[in-house]
Amino acid sequence: MKQQQRKHLKALRKTLSKEEVQNKSHRIAKQLMPYLKGTCALYCAYGNEVVLDELFSMCQCVLPVVDDDAQMHFVYHDTSQDYQEGAYRIREPKGNQVCAKEDIDVIVVPLVGYDEELHRIGHGKGYYDRYLQDMKALKIGVGYEIQKLDQIETDEHDVSLDMIISEKQIYQKHGS
Repeated sequence: MKQQQRKHLKALRKTLSKEEVQNKSHRIAKQLMPYLKGTCALYCAYGNEVVLDELFSMCQCVLPVVDDDAQMHFVYHDTSQDYQEGAYRIREPKGNQVCAKEDIDVIVVPLVGYDEELHRIGHGKGYYDRYLQDMKALKIGVGYEIQKLDQIETDEHDVSLDMIISEKQIYQKHGS
């Protein structure tokens, strides 16, 4: 079921034009700004994901790098640094100063899909689910409204988010 949802949602996201991605990403970034406090783990967009580059200079930014052992960690980044192509052909910063997991205050997670219960579907490799385990940081997912599903089937290892921001709405835990 989850694989079918992932495949469908990736195809749907591919239908967005560059202009739609740019406009929707900008609206999401504006809604995300007030939550960026302290050290913020952002990401470099890939395959029509929400683009967050405009936020890199607005916080103490760390970006993900996947090492040779297929482990994801975050490195400090500033806008003067160059990028290189990393795992899965995703842009990664060239910096190598690793940020300790406990030093991250806010982590922004890319989504393939989500539901109003703050469950997410990622790309299926488990990098974020492993990284988010026992993490104290505020966990915010970002995705387009077209990626929202009525319900996502969850597995034992799946980590729910604290909040999801789309171009139209902010979804939070009930009572938040």
